[in-house]
Amino acid sequence: RFRNVTGVQTCALPILRFGTVAVTISPEAERILPSGVKQVEVGIRPENVVVQRQAGTGAALGRIADVEPLGMHTAVEVDLQGAELTATIAGEREFEENQPVSVNILSETMIFFDLVSGKRIGA
Repeated sequence: RFRNVTGVQTCALPILRFGTVAVTISPEAERILPSGVKQVEVGIRPENVVVQRQAGTGAALGRIADVEPLGMHTAVEVDLQGAELTATIAGEREFEENQPVSVNILSETMIFFDLVSGKRIGA
């Protein structure tokens, strides 16, 4: 499925949990889910993960685990207190391993799957 499902297995709405990090789901993303749904699998595309050197509002704090320049973009893997999340950033960005960063996930772009059937919700 999506490269970023690693470390993002289930959530209790409207909060997603990545290891010990909690991220609030946007009202737009929450409206996609049928009423009564309590746990889902979440797909996050790497281009919808924002990594910054300084702390951002509502951001999760993590550390750079790996950086891979790929020409037109850079793949950055972030350790969020034990849960790893991958971001792709346009152009070449200079990050160093173990560098502290903040991470925001564009929750309106999250894709949800039924935990039991594996089928996409809201497609």
